Amino acid sequence: MGGWHFAPFVLGLVLVLAFWAGMASVLPPELLPGPTAVVAKGAQLMTEEYVSATLPGHVLISLYRVMMGFTLGVVVAIVLGYIIFISPRLRGWVEFVLAMLLPLPPFTLIAVFIIWFGLGEAPKIALIFFGVFSRMAIYAAAAFRALPDALHDAARALGASPVQIFLRIRLMAALPDLFVGLRIMLALAWTSVMGAELIAAGEGVGWMIWTAARNLQTDVIFVGVLTIAAMGAIMDAIVVWLTKAVTGGWATRLRGA
Repeated sequence: MGGWHFAPFVLGLVLVLAFWAGMASVLPPELLPGPTAVVAKGAQLMTEEYVSATLPGHVLISLYRVMMGFTLGVVVAIVLGYIIFISPRLRGWVEFVLAMLLPLPPFTLIAVFIIWFGLGEAPKIALIFFGVFSRMAIYAAAAFRALPDALHDAARALGASPVQIFLRIRLMAALPDLFVGLRIMLALAWTSVMGAELIAAGEGVGWMIWTAARNLQTDVIFVGVLTIAAMGAIMDAIVVWLTKAVTGGWATRLRGA
């Protein structure tokens, strides 16, 4: 039965590749390169530099930017989400500011971040940070509200301190929703890196895609797009594994207590 678990995925992949190959056979390669051409170009870029780095080098640069912006954004968002939860006086004001920030695509602030931070790594990381923190703060505030009031009151009646209630009960109950937010924000961070690598970059997968687009190198574009998709899928799978490993189902039962 274990092998059949992957059958839908394999079948879907085969259908997509077949459709792709069929469309590539009737279109010019500069519009749509076939799967074999993209694989060959990807294999070539593993060892040959594309302008400034090999494909693994571009991936590592983008991964650094994504993880820095994502990590900083998540940490600030969780702190801010908890402040929203515990402070009714600040809640309305902070949620109003977040509501104003949420509709803004990170790309709209590229010029502002260049003025503020210059042309190094800081504006690129800041762009990814901006895309993550305001949205993750909403998830965090909702997650901290997931604990039933009766369980909180029972813990306090038994003598638990506010720190113990937060660390051992409320944070534990919030973990499932926080992990859902992490999955979505991680995908958003990879989306934001495309805009971030427009800022005076000379390497990175997003920069590679933009450069290939200017030079009409469609096969390189597809290599970059599929690389970002693969990196996103791998990191999402890691977060899913961490969710199961950390919560193990007990957090959901805790919230339903």
